[in-house]
Amino acid sequence: MRISQLAERCGVPATTLRFYESAGLLTADRTPAGYRTYGEDAVQRLAFIRAAEGLGLPLEEISELLAVWAEGARKEVKAVYGSGRVSRRPPHRRGQRPS
Repeated sequence: MRISQLAERCGVPATTLRFYESAGLLTADRTPAGYRTYGEDAVQRLAFIRAAEGLGLPLEEISELLAVWAEGARKEVKAVYGSGRVSRRPPHRRGQRPS
């Protein structure tokens, strides 16, 4: 989605999104024409940033937390798929039956 779409969807000005990008908190791909584009993950990331700011955390700490969050997601993916045995279904949780 383009910057205007993300801004509207999340209720923040596009200038704020550009600021977060310049601070390294949010990343955007670029079209050949130079327009910023964001994936669906940007919505969650932006919600996290806004919540952390609401708690009074400085941008440096938010950046560190985002790095931990991203690393945790990578570890989770590696734990499920990194063994070389790729399963089409993720493992079921305790107490739930596999489908």
